[in-house]
Amino acid sequence: MLKSKLLSIVLFSAVGQRAYQNAAPVSSKGLILAIGSSKQDTNRVSALLKLGSYYLFKTNGYKSNRDSAIYFLNQAAQLSI
Repeated sequence: MLKSKLLSIVLFSAVGQRAYQNAAPVSSKGLILAIGSSKQDTNRVSALLKLGSYYLFKTNGYKSNRDSAIYFLNQAAQLSI
């Protein structure tokens, strides 16, 4: 129950973050590099949320993109606990 609520919060955060992002395009490679070089803190959670929302809203709609979005959003949820 707690996990589903937390996942819902993370997903809503990702959606809200995507809705209010500036017009600059998101670079998935840049975000992956940021995740790899950051400590396990707020910066990494923010990068994971951005990367998850990038894959969630990617226009081609492949299942692998949704799987990637879920993976990165779950990683953000685990770090935020």
